[in-house]
Amino acid sequence: MVRDTGTRDLAERVASRLEERLGKRPYVVIAKFSRKYLDANRPEQEAMESQDALPAYRAYHDQIAAFVAEVKGQFPSGALLVDVHGQSDDPNTTFRGTRAGLTAQSLLKRYGFPVLHGGKSITGVLAAKGYQVIPPVGAESLREDPRFNGGYTVSAYGSHRASGIDAIQLEFGKSHRANPHLAEDLAEALVVFMTQYELLPK
Repeated sequence: MVRDTGTRDLAERVASRLEERLGKRPYVVIAKFSRKYLDANRPEQEAMESQDALPAYRAYHDQIAAFVAEVKGQFPSGALLVDVHGQSDDPNTTFRGTRAGLTAQSLLKRYGFPVLHGGKSITGVLAAKGYQVIPPVGAESLREDPRFNGGYTVSAYGSHRASGIDAIQLEFGKSHRANPHLAEDLAEALVVFMTQYELLPK
């Protein structure tokens, strides 16, 4: 019922900054349809009231599935899906969602808790830059806020599935999305994370 204002611009600017830093542009899939009619972060049977929206839903997920299959084939040692959202419940907080680590199972098996809670995790780098994040850095449990603990997209394409890759949902608060430095900070967090956990293409 509400719009993820600013998330499209955020995703596009982060992709551009990663391209500047790394010389290669990440795949980006953006839902350009209104969430009044279709919520693509839900299973098909729950995502829409009218079947008129079904072609858009399937086109969105077919593209994600194709990209996931491609990068999984190209980079069998690991690849990452970041699902970017906005939330208004807590405007000054960014929430991480992985279904309590399930959707990032491959990374957790290789590196343990620091991959999600450490200083060089995505949210760990953001926290060091002054963003409030939940779960907090250094948390002793993988438990996440149940409102934002990972929706359908990370569940459908996460590394707990044989066909999936590590997947992390980020729900940025309204104030964070309004920060003109967020795209640069998130790009930096991703570079630090991918370097630390060997996810950058060689």
